[in-house]
Amino acid sequence: MSDIRAIATGRGIEVGDGAYHERAEPPHSELEELLRAWTARLSFGGKRQAEAFLKQAGAHEAGLLEQEDAFLRRELKIVAREMQRQGFHDDLIARSFALVREASRRVLGMRHYDVQLLAGRSLLQGKIAEMATGEGKTLAATLAACTAAATGAALHVVTVNDYLGQRDAEKNAALYQFFGFTLGIVVQDMALNDRRTQYHCDIVYVSNKELTFDYLKDRIALGGTLRAITRCASCMAGVVPRRRCCVACILPSLTKPTAC
Repeated sequence: MSDIRAIATGRGIEVGDGAYHERAEPPHSELEELLRAWTARLSFGGKRQAEAFLKQAGAHEAGLLEQEDAFLRRELKIVAREMQRQGFHDDLIARSFALVREASRRVLGMRHYDVQLLAGRSLLQGKIAEMATGEGKTLAATLAACTAAATGAALHVVTVNDYLGQRDAEKNAALYQFFGFTLGIVVQDMALNDRRTQYHCDIVYVSNKELTFDYLKDRIALGGTLRAITRCASCMAGVVPRRRCCVACILPSLTKPTAC
Protein backbone atom coordinates (compact mmCIF):
# COMPACT_ATOMS: atom_id res chain seq x y z
CA MET A 1 0.00 0.00 0.00
CA SER A 2 1.06 3.57 -0.55
CA ASP A 3 3.34 5.07 2.11
CA ILE A 4 1.57 8.29 3.07
CA ARG A 5 3.67 9.30 6.07
CA ALA A 6 5.11 12.36 4.33
CA ILE A 7 1.67 13.40 3.08
CA ALA A 8 -0.19 13.01 6.37
CA THR A 9 2.44 14.06 8.91
CA GLY A 10 1.54 17.25 10.72
CA ARG A 11 -1.76 17.76 8.90
CA GLY A 12 -4.16 16.11 11.30
CA ILE A 13 -5.59 13.93 8.54
CA GLU A 14 -7.68 10.94 9.64
CA VAL A 15 -7.34 8.06 7.20
CA GLY A 16 -9.84 5.23 6.89
CA ASP A 17 -8.58 1.67 7.33
CA GLY A 18 -9.29 0.30 3.88
CA ALA A 19 -7.75 -1.07 0.73
CA TYR A 20 -7.26 2.52 -0.38
CA HIS A 21 -5.92 5.36 1.71
CA GLU A 22 -9.03 7.52 1.84
CA ARG A 23 -9.53 10.54 4.05
CA ALA A 24 -12.11 9.84 6.75
CA GLU A 25 -13.67 13.26 7.11
CA PRO A 26 -16.37 13.81 9.72
CA PRO A 27 -19.38 15.85 8.59
CA HIS A 28 -19.13 19.60 9.12
CA SER A 29 -21.88 22.10 9.72
CA GLU A 30 -22.77 24.54 6.96
CA LEU A 31 -21.36 27.42 9.02
CA GLU A 32 -18.05 25.60 9.48
CA GLU A 33 -17.81 24.97 5.75
CA LEU A 34 -18.38 28.68 5.08
CA LEU A 35 -15.70 29.63 7.59
CA ARG A 36 -13.26 27.15 6.05
CA ALA A 37 -13.88 28.58 2.59
CA TRP A 38 -13.45 32.14 3.87
CA THR A 39 -10.20 31.50 5.75
CA ALA A 40 -8.78 29.59 2.76
CA ARG A 41 -9.00 32.79 0.73
CA LEU A 42 -6.91 34.75 3.23
CA SER A 43 -3.17 35.03 2.80
CA PHE A 44 -1.00 34.98 5.91
CA GLY A 45 2.46 35.86 4.73
CA GLY A 46 2.10 33.64 1.67
CA LYS A 47 4.18 35.88 -0.57
CA ARG A 48 7.05 36.10 1.90
CA GLN A 49 7.01 32.35 2.42
CA ALA A 50 7.03 31.72 -1.33
CA GLU A 51 9.97 34.07 -1.83
CA ALA A 52 11.89 32.40 1.00
CA PHE A 53 11.15 28.99 -0.51
CA LEU A 54 12.47 30.03 -3.93
CA LYS A 55 15.57 31.46 -2.33
CA GLN A 56 16.20 28.18 -0.52
CA ALA A 57 15.78 26.15 -3.70
CA GLY A 58 18.16 28.46 -5.57
CA ALA A 59 20.78 28.18 -2.84
CA HIS A 60 20.64 24.38 -2.95
CA GLU A 61 20.83 24.33 -6.74
CA ALA A 62 24.09 26.26 -6.80
CA GLY A 63 25.85 23.48 -4.92
CA LEU A 64 24.57 20.71 -7.19
CA LEU A 65 25.94 21.83 -10.53
CA GLU A 66 29.26 20.02 -10.12
CA GLN A 67 27.92 16.94 -8.35
CA GLU A 68 27.72 13.52 -10.00
CA ASP A 69 24.43 11.88 -10.95
CA ALA A 70 24.78 9.34 -8.16
CA PHE A 71 24.92 12.15 -5.63
CA LEU A 72 21.58 13.53 -6.81
CA ARG A 73 19.93 10.13 -6.50
CA ARG A 74 21.39 9.53 -3.06
CA GLU A 75 20.40 12.96 -1.78
CA LEU A 76 16.81 12.57 -2.92
CA LYS A 77 16.53 9.36 -0.91
CA ILE A 78 17.93 11.12 2.16
CA VAL A 79 15.49 14.02 1.80
CA ALA A 80 12.61 11.56 1.29
CA ARG A 81 13.40 9.81 4.56
CA GLU A 82 13.30 13.16 6.35
CA MET A 83 9.94 13.90 4.74
CA GLN A 84 8.55 10.62 6.01
CA ARG A 85 9.32 11.81 9.55
CA GLN A 86 8.59 15.53 9.26
CA GLY A 87 6.18 15.90 6.36
CA PHE A 88 6.41 18.21 3.37
CA HIS A 89 8.08 21.19 5.03
CA ASP A 90 9.33 24.01 2.83
CA ASP A 91 13.00 23.44 3.61
CA LEU A 92 12.76 19.78 2.59
CA ILE A 93 10.66 20.53 -0.50
CA ALA A 94 13.23 23.13 -1.55
CA ARG A 95 16.03 20.57 -1.29
CA SER A 96 14.06 17.98 -3.21
CA PHE A 97 13.03 20.40 -5.95
CA ALA A 98 16.60 21.59 -6.39
CA LEU A 99 17.65 17.97 -6.98
CA VAL A 100 14.83 17.30 -9.43
CA ARG A 101 15.49 20.57 -11.26
CA GLU A 102 19.16 19.76 -11.71
CA ALA A 103 18.37 16.23 -12.88
CA SER A 104 15.84 17.62 -15.36
CA ARG A 105 18.42 20.02 -16.70
CA ARG A 106 20.80 17.13 -17.31
CA VAL A 107 18.48 14.51 -18.82
CA LEU A 108 15.66 16.55 -20.35
CA GLY A 109 17.56 19.72 -21.17
CA MET A 110 14.89 21.73 -19.33
CA ARG A 111 15.30 23.65 -16.07
CA HIS A 112 12.20 24.37 -13.98
CA TYR A 113 11.28 28.03 -13.66
CA ASP A 114 10.31 29.58 -10.33
CA VAL A 115 6.61 29.55 -11.22
CA GLN A 116 6.85 25.80 -11.76
CA LEU A 117 8.53 25.33 -8.39
CA LEU A 118 5.69 27.22 -6.73
CA ALA A 119 3.13 25.08 -8.54
CA GLY A 120 4.81 21.87 -7.40
CA ARG A 121 5.00 23.18 -3.84
CA SER A 122 1.28 23.91 -3.87
CA LEU A 123 0.49 20.37 -4.98
CA LEU A 124 2.52 18.86 -2.14
CA GLN A 125 0.67 21.13 0.27
CA GLY A 126 -2.63 19.65 -0.89
CA LYS A 127 -3.67 22.73 -2.81
CA ILE A 128 -4.76 23.36 -6.38
CA ALA A 129 -2.25 25.13 -8.61
CA GLU A 130 -3.69 27.06 -11.54
CA MET A 131 -1.20 27.80 -14.30
CA ALA A 132 -1.65 29.81 -17.46
CA THR A 133 -1.10 28.34 -20.91
CA GLY A 134 2.62 28.20 -21.62
CA GLU A 135 3.80 28.17 -18.00
CA GLY A 136 4.76 24.51 -18.24
CA LYS A 137 2.28 22.31 -16.40
CA THR A 138 3.79 19.15 -17.88
CA LEU A 139 7.23 19.85 -16.44
CA ALA A 140 5.92 21.35 -13.21
CA ALA A 141 4.18 18.07 -12.38
CA THR A 142 7.51 16.24 -12.28
CA LEU A 143 8.61 18.16 -9.19
CA ALA A 144 5.75 16.94 -7.03
CA ALA A 145 5.72 13.53 -8.72
CA CYS A 146 9.38 12.76 -8.07
CA THR A 147 9.26 14.12 -4.53
CA ALA A 148 6.13 12.23 -3.49
CA ALA A 149 7.21 9.02 -5.23
CA ALA A 150 10.56 9.16 -3.44
CA THR A 151 8.75 9.09 -0.08
CA GLY A 152 6.98 5.87 -1.09
CA ALA A 153 3.60 7.36 -1.97
CA ALA A 154 1.75 5.72 -4.84
CA LEU A 155 1.66 8.55 -7.35
CA HIS A 156 -0.98 9.18 -10.02
CA VAL A 157 -0.66 12.01 -12.54
CA VAL A 158 -4.22 12.52 -13.75
CA THR A 159 -4.84 14.03 -17.19
CA VAL A 160 -7.98 14.87 -19.13
CA ASN A 161 -7.46 12.27 -21.87
CA ASP A 162 -5.28 9.35 -22.92
CA TYR A 163 -3.34 11.38 -25.47
CA LEU A 164 -2.07 13.88 -22.92
CA GLY A 165 -1.24 11.10 -20.47
CA GLN A 166 0.86 9.22 -23.00
CA ARG A 167 2.49 12.41 -24.31
CA ASP A 168 3.44 13.77 -20.89
CA ALA A 169 4.66 10.40 -19.62
CA GLU A 170 6.91 9.94 -22.64
CA LYS A 171 8.29 13.48 -22.33
CA ASN A 172 9.26 12.99 -18.70
CA ALA A 173 10.22 9.30 -18.81
CA ALA A 174 13.96 9.98 -18.84
CA LEU A 175 13.72 12.04 -15.65
CA TYR A 176 11.80 9.35 -13.80
CA GLN A 177 14.25 6.73 -15.03
CA PHE A 178 17.13 8.87 -13.75
CA PHE A 179 15.83 8.49 -10.20
CA GLY A 180 14.92 4.82 -10.66
CA PHE A 181 11.14 5.25 -10.66
CA THR A 182 9.03 2.86 -12.70
CA LEU A 183 6.54 4.57 -15.01
CA GLY A 184 3.08 3.31 -15.90
CA ILE A 185 0.50 4.55 -18.39
CA VAL A 186 -3.15 3.48 -18.22
CA VAL A 187 -5.28 4.02 -21.33
CA GLN A 188 -8.72 3.08 -22.58
CA ASP A 189 -9.40 -0.56 -23.56
CA MET A 190 -6.26 -1.80 -21.80
CA ALA A 191 -6.46 -5.44 -20.75
CA LEU A 192 -6.97 -6.21 -17.05
CA ASN A 193 -3.54 -7.76 -16.49
CA ASP A 194 -1.88 -4.84 -18.26
CA ARG A 195 -3.76 -2.41 -16.04
CA ARG A 196 -2.56 -4.23 -12.96
CA THR A 197 1.00 -4.01 -14.23
CA GLN A 198 0.74 -0.30 -14.96
CA TYR A 199 -0.88 0.57 -11.63
CA HIS A 200 1.92 -1.34 -9.95
CA CYS A 201 4.45 1.31 -11.04
CA ASP A 202 5.83 4.10 -8.88
CA ILE A 203 4.36 6.87 -11.05
CA VAL A 204 1.23 6.29 -13.12
CA TYR A 205 -0.19 8.56 -15.81
CA VAL A 206 -3.91 8.02 -16.24
CA SER A 207 -6.90 9.99 -17.49
CA ASN A 208 -9.57 11.12 -15.04
CA LYS A 209 -12.12 8.90 -16.77
CA GLU A 210 -10.05 5.72 -16.56
CA LEU A 211 -9.08 6.33 -12.96
CA THR A 212 -12.64 7.03 -11.88
CA PHE A 213 -14.12 3.95 -13.49
CA ASP A 214 -11.30 1.69 -12.28
CA TYR A 215 -12.00 2.90 -8.76
CA LEU A 216 -15.72 2.24 -9.15
CA LYS A 217 -15.03 -1.22 -10.55
CA ASP A 218 -12.91 -1.93 -7.48
CA ARG A 219 -15.82 -0.99 -5.25
CA ILE A 220 -18.09 -3.38 -7.13
CA ALA A 221 -15.51 -6.19 -7.04
CA LEU A 222 -15.14 -5.71 -3.29
CA GLY A 223 -18.86 -5.84 -2.68
CA GLY A 224 -19.12 -2.12 -2.04
CA THR A 225 -16.65 -2.04 0.85
CA LEU A 226 -13.04 -1.00 1.09
CA ARG A 227 -12.38 -2.32 4.58
CA ALA A 228 -8.93 -3.60 5.40
CA ILE A 229 -10.19 -7.18 5.57
CA THR A 230 -10.42 -7.18 1.79
CA ARG A 231 -6.67 -6.86 1.38
CA CYS A 232 -5.05 -9.86 -0.17
CA ALA A 233 -3.36 -12.53 1.92
CA SER A 234 0.09 -11.70 0.58
CA CYS A 235 -0.23 -8.09 1.70
CA MET A 236 -1.52 -8.98 5.14
CA ALA A 237 1.23 -11.52 5.64
CA GLY A 238 3.90 -9.04 4.64
CA VAL A 239 5.01 -11.10 1.65
CA VAL A 240 5.02 -7.99 -0.52
CA PRO A 241 5.23 -4.32 0.53
CA ARG A 242 1.79 -2.84 1.07
CA ARG A 243 2.36 0.07 -1.27
CA ARG A 244 3.03 -2.47 -4.02
CA CYS A 245 0.07 -4.64 -3.37
CA CYS A 246 -3.50 -3.66 -2.92
CA VAL A 247 -4.23 -1.50 -5.93
CA ALA A 248 -2.64 -4.02 -8.26
CA CYS A 249 -4.36 -6.96 -6.58
CA ILE A 250 -7.93 -5.75 -6.49
CA LEU A 251 -8.00 -3.72 -9.68
CA PRO A 252 -10.89 -4.39 -11.24
CA SER A 253 -11.78 -8.06 -11.29
CA LEU A 254 -14.64 -10.23 -10.13
CA THR A 255 -12.30 -13.20 -9.92
CA LYS A 256 -9.72 -14.00 -7.29
CA PRO A 257 -6.36 -12.33 -8.06
CA THR A 258 -3.58 -14.75 -8.76
CA ALA A 259 -0.60 -12.55 -8.01
CA CYS A 260 0.36 -9.15 -6.66
